[in-house]
Amino acid sequence: KKGGAQASAQAEEPAEEEERAAFKDSIRTVLRNKGLWFVALCNIGMMLGMLTNIIFMPQALMSRGLTEGEAGWYAVALTAGTMLPTLISPTIVRKVGTSGTKVRWIMRGCALAGAILEVTAWLLPKGIAMILGLFATGFITEAFLPFLQSMPGYLEGIGRKYAATATGTAMTLQ
Repeated sequence: KKGGAQASAQAEEPAEEEERAAFKDSIRTVLRNKGLWFVALCNIGMMLGMLTNIIFMPQALMSRGLTEGEAGWYAVALTAGTMLPTLISPTIVRKVGTSGTKVRWIMRGCALAGAILEVTAWLLPKGIAMILGLFATGFITEAFLPFLQSMPGYLEGIGRKYAATATGTAMTLQ
């Protein structure tokens, strides 16, 4: 039985170990990559959008005459909308991939639709229209986050060797 446990432990180890980059080399390579800086700027934009939603949406709704409690409940629709894409987007990413024309159009479409919804959804009539509008705003603005977060590993010059450092750097800069 000892031999069997050893054999199964050895079978789980990768056949060949990947070359690990030195920390200094990783940082240098990642910080020189222009694509990474673009991804980091997109992450900054996403974070600012999320903060805007969280902080200002209830106040914007109250400026329309909603009570604090009503504004809070409508803001829940927005928050619920942001949660759903995190559950289904990984499936979409697996089917569509993380590079190519489809992804670019998906991301552009989400950015444009999200911007339009950010400006208009809180102005919809109270009730189901506003709930659906705010839910859609949360959904669309967060829908391409999984694409964005997986992008550093697919950038030219990064690859598997520097993917972890690149992703960490992009997320840290936000």
